[in-house]
Amino acid sequence: MLAAAAIAVAAAATKKSSVTVGENASGTATATCAKGQRATLGGFATTLAEPGPYVHPRALVLSGRSVRAGGVNEQGPGLGGGPGKVTAVAYCGTRRFLGKAGAFNTAPPGQRAAATAKCPKGMYVAAGGFRSDIAPSGTGALVYVDGLERVGAGKWRASAINDGSAPGKVTALAYCFPGSQALTTVTKSVVISPGKTGSVTARCPKGKAVVFGGVRSQHYGSGGGELQLSSMMRAGNRGWNVRALKFANIIGRLTSVAYCG
Repeated sequence: MLAAAAIAVAAAATKKSSVTVGENASGTATATCAKGQRATLGGFATTLAEPGPYVHPRALVLSGRSVRAGGVNEQGPGLGGGPGKVTAVAYCGTRRFLGKAGAFNTAPPGQRAAATAKCPKGMYVAAGGFRSDIAPSGTGALVYVDGLERVGAGKWRASAINDGSAPGKVTALAYCFPGSQALTTVTKSVVISPGKTGSVTARCPKGKAVVFGGVRSQHYGSGGGELQLSSMMRAGNRGWNVRALKFANIIGRLTSVAYCG
């Protein structure tokens, strides 16, 4: 059953949509599958690079035929990098999620938090998303999601760091199917130097395809020293690619997580 689902995802049509996000503003891009199809997996990309613009991802939501990706162009006081973009990516097929779950946690200023969504009993995670609070003004909650992964057959976790001055929420979104699963997890990491953007692709073994994917970030500092996620999407039938900007001070480690079937 899962192998068939993986083949369906791999062979599915891909739809993309982008919107421009002005300085100190937010925007949402919506990629929509053709009639008769549904969004079975989602991805996103934002303009996030030194010296700007800094469009941070704030949401990845699957709903029927569509994938919505939200971004916030948060320049902060005294900064400026011009307008940027947020792009939503929908991978289209015919399978329908028969359950979903959400959970949130509040991150105090300067601290980390994680939320874990649990699928209904008898169901497993087939895709995941998130939401987070980011103030476009650069003052207030600045909850940057930097970890998304399956932590059990029916659990999906979203992790974040709050670089802002007010508490903010991080929300994990799990999209679920009934039955059991047999996934192979493949990871690959890269070390990113201060002030640089890096990407890494985890690749499934031959004969398997990416069902969905996630990301991990290892920080060696905060308050401007963390990794900040800028994209997450499929790379061919077997690959899952993630990209992040490493702010100044010290190095960071970015890990792509591919779930293969």
